[in-house]
Amino acid sequence: MPEAIFKTENLKVAYGKNQVIHGIDWNITKGEVTALIGPSGCGKSTFLKTLNLLIRSMSDDVKVSGQITFSGKNILNKKIDAIDLRKQIGMVFQQPNPFPKSIFENVAYGPRIHGVRKKRQLEEIVEQTLTEAYLWDEVKDRLDDSALGLSGGQQQRLCIARALATNPDVLLMDEPTSALDPISSQGIEELISKLEGQYSVILVTHQMEQAARVSDTTAFLYMGELIEVNKTSQLFSNPTEKQTEDYITGKFG
Repeated sequence: MPEAIFKTENLKVAYGKNQVIHGIDWNITKGEVTALIGPSGCGKSTFLKTLNLLIRSMSDDVKVSGQITFSGKNILNKKIDAIDLRKQIGMVFQQPNPFPKSIFENVAYGPRIHGVRKKRQLEEIVEQTLTEAYLWDEVKDRLDDSALGLSGGQQQRLCIARALATNPDVLLMDEPTSALDPISSQGIEELISKLEGQYSVILVTHQMEQAARVSDTTAFLYMGELIEVNKTSQLFSNPTEKQTEDYITGKFG
């Protein structure tokens, strides 16, 4: 049986009286690209942000119950330090969000927070992660320039490099190409494919074609429930659930 990077058991999330996630049980396979698809408002982003406890900082009214096992621990335990956890579980958002700092300082930020002080070590991390994000050759001669001067696609790759700079086990990506032009989107998709195996990538996308192109496994969420999980090729060619079939054939969504 494949090793799981996350195991959720009866995971529920509510904003006040509004139940958003309804008792999800799911073993997410380590080392794969896993895509989450489903119509807007079905709980995809909420589920993703629960995996690194970001959901806790979004609202005082949020209630999370059940269990999420990561590295042998239930991360919903109140004793878990969210900052330390996010060193292992990086996240990239829908809109590129570089800090108003230099390109170098954007990437070095995470390692500095976690205690890296030596300049040479920081320089090595910056070069390595910018290379992984296929951005090094484009910016190596202007690392002291503001990150805000980069194009949208470059900014998103910078944000990926920033997430990788703490050497995480997992990279969460919440619709990372929805704000980009087609050429930049293609670049991000190629990058996701190259990260496969080195990291466990969990990708929320509203584009079923993107899920089909880049993921190993796809999950269909609907109304806060996990309807179906399967190998991507199987889910799109021969779904087992009628709701999944109706969604991917455009009958609703």
